[in-house]
Amino acid sequence: MYDRDYGLESECGLHVYPYKGTVTYFSDLGAPTLIFVDGKGTEMAAEDIEGSLDSSYAMSFPQIGKHISFDGRCLHGAPVDMLPEPTDTPGKKAKVAMRVTFLVNIW
Repeated sequence: MYDRDYGLESECGLHVYPYKGTVTYFSDLGAPTLIFVDGKGTEMAAEDIEGSLDSSYAMSFPQIGKHISFDGRCLHGAPVDMLPEPTDTPGKKAKVAMRVTFLVNIW
């Protein structure tokens, strides 16, 4: 996901991203946050946003009270495929609903 000013995008055709994206974790469970460092968005809305997901990335696993920040232009998300397997039930994924975060963008 890219966070951006969708009003400005529709009015002027420009992509304006937050200066910083932040995540604060309120649970120890759920998928990690992935930030694709080389996956910065484009400036013009008419340009395709594309790139390899094999690029450099940072990964942050949930931990109560942990706070991370990153360049707001970077592609980021918490893919369900990255959920850790519970130790008591090998082969099954943890429940997505257990991830609790507070997300704030700094513009």
